[in-house]
This record gives sequence, structure tokens and C-alpha cells, in this order.
Amino acid sequence: EIDASRNLTHCLNKMNRKLFGKNGNKKGKRLKVIPAMETKGRIHFHLFIKIPEGRTFKEIRELLIWNWRGTKFGSFKYNHTRSNADEGWLEYITKFENLADDIDFMNIEF
Repeated sequence: EIDASRNLTHCLNKMNRKLFGKNGNKKGKRLKVIPAMETKGRIHFHLFIKIPEGRTFKEIRELLIWNWRGTKFGSFKYNHTRSNADEGWLEYITKFENLADDIDFMNIEF
């Protein structure tokens, strides 16, 4: 689980650099993300990502898939994205059926 969380950190860092530049973090510019780790079957993540102003869902989706696939845990087969998430999505990603399932607090950004 620690390796999976670090893998997500790596992916999000790459996305943040691409979106906000190498000094974006110093200026407080980062993607707003709520990540939930699920351990049922294979370890995987469900993410709630706020689309930054001036960006499109399509742009963020393509960037996420490209960067995720380039990581150790990245998969070419399983990458589902949807726009306009609602309370039902937040409820779904926090259903936590296993003891190890939880919000990935190392990668949460508000």
C-alpha cells in the first residue's frame, strides 16, 4: 500500500509540473484531489479531481492516463474516467469494504 501511494504521488507530481510548471508547488498551485485506495482484488485508486480553471476534463483525463500508464502500477487496461462527479461518486469511492481501504492522506489536496 505504501508503494502504491508513492506511485500515485509520482503520477500527481508529474501532472502538477506539467499543469503549473516546476515552481507551481511553491506558489500553492496543485491539483485538488481526493484519492481513495481500494485493496479488493488488485490495489487501485479512485480519484476525485477538481478540474483547474482554464483546463478541460479531456485535457486532465489525457494527462492523467498518460502519466499513470508511465508508472510502476500504471495499467493500460483499467483507466475509467467520468466528468461531473456527484455525491454518489464520493460515496462510492469511500465505501471501504476492506480494512486496508482508506483515503490516501499522503496524496489528498484541497
